[in-house]
Amino acid sequence: LAAAVLELSTKLPGLADPLEADHPGMHITATIDYEHVVSGRCVLALDDRLTRERRPGDAVMQNGTRYAWPNPFE
Repeated sequence: LAAAVLELSTKLPGLADPLEADHPGMHITATIDYEHVVSGRCVLALDDRLTRERRPGDAVMQNGTRYAWPNPFE
């Protein structure tokens, strides 16, 4: 795991900075993040523990909110 983290920080500096070590996947970014589901399903998890399944055709925009995209459908 340490080697993977080192490689990520070397090749893509700053990419993992918004991620929270104690809550895997949860993050906040200073950008407008847009998700459009083309196929399959995914889950949007929000800061208040609310989750919503997203399906093809769904779109989500996030701006400065804490969220994650867990995938229980793998």
